[in-house]
Amino acid sequence: MTPQPATRPQSARLDTSAEEERSAEASIRAAVDRLGQSLPPDLARLNPDEWRRHVAWILDHGASGLPSQDDHGPALVLRRRIIQLLQVQVTRSWEDGSVPGDESLAALAFLLYIAAASWQALVLLRRASPQPLLVRGMATLGLLCQLPLALGLFGHGEPVLPGLSTSIILISSGAVAVLLLVSLFKPVLNAAVGILPLAGLALVLAAGLPSPERVEGLTPGIAVHALSSLLAFAVLAIAAVQAVLLGLQNRALRQHHIRGLVQALPPLTTMERVLFELIWGGVGLLTLSILSGFLFLDNMFAQHLAHKTILSLAAWVIFSILLFSHHRLGWRGMRAVHWTLGGCAVLLIAYFGSKFVLEVLLGRA
Repeated sequence: MTPQPATRPQSARLDTSAEEERSAEASIRAAVDRLGQSLPPDLARLNPDEWRRHVAWILDHGASGLPSQDDHGPALVLRRRIIQLLQVQVTRSWEDGSVPGDESLAALAFLLYIAAASWQALVLLRRASPQPLLVRGMATLGLLCQLPLALGLFGHGEPVLPGLSTSIILISSGAVAVLLLVSLFKPVLNAAVGILPLAGLALVLAAGLPSPERVEGLTPGIAVHALSSLLAFAVLAIAAVQAVLLGLQNRALRQHHIRGLVQALPPLTTMERVLFELIWGGVGLLTLSILSGFLFLDNMFAQHLAHKTILSLAAWVIFSILLFSHHRLGWRGMRAVHWTLGGCAVLLIAYFGSKFVLEVLLGRA
């Protein structure tokens, strides 16, 4: 007699089906919660009662309860949009809540960044001979380890604004790439002592943050805004480290300490010239970022964007005052250092402040 394949009891199949249904319902409700914490610009105008009413209708009726696409009532358009965004949330590929991969890649990039920064620090302390090729080589290898993590964050679905961990990975990789490129033309490789450890530490911390998000559905206009924002922060972060080194050099010269750091750094006038060149470049990119935001985003002062817009404008004003005063009033030295660090601090809060509060302190996705 031919053995019959074992079949699961009907009750077991029903239990499995019920379990799958409960899991799917939990996933949908989790997606509703995540989406409700950070509505895209076209839904940000909904008040909480309207949002709850539309979501309740969708949960009761499902996507199949919607009329045909030919019906264009305002409520139907909103509900179709909400369903599209919920589908993006539910089907997002990183359901395990970690950056794919790649704690190992993050750890390796961190070690390479630390090694490169340590060697450059020894050069500044005059404990090692300058080896720019070695430093750039180790930093480049670290960046190559980081790139798969950064490139894996891009998808092709509905527009989704990046979360904290996604922003950290993209901006840290951008800062390292900009540093390596600019160091080929300007004497800024010493900034590696600050940029590389921060990039490595940020990458390791980001790998442990919950729910990294893909950057979905970028239109050309939004892509210009995102890229100019990333590059502006990267260039001005390098300027901040350059300002710290310039401040240390200024203090050493005032105290008549002409050995050690002073001898390892370029002349003071070169350090100042490079600092203001970096600020000019960063302000130009920041200007492009702000203008493209107003042109291509629906509402730059929506609830989830208002803090970034206001603080970015404040940083732009700080840097513009510094550049104008340097050109017309001769501002330089420690005054330039303080204004540069102040502007970068405001920009840091603009880029990461609310995301840190919402996603880390309050635990909202």
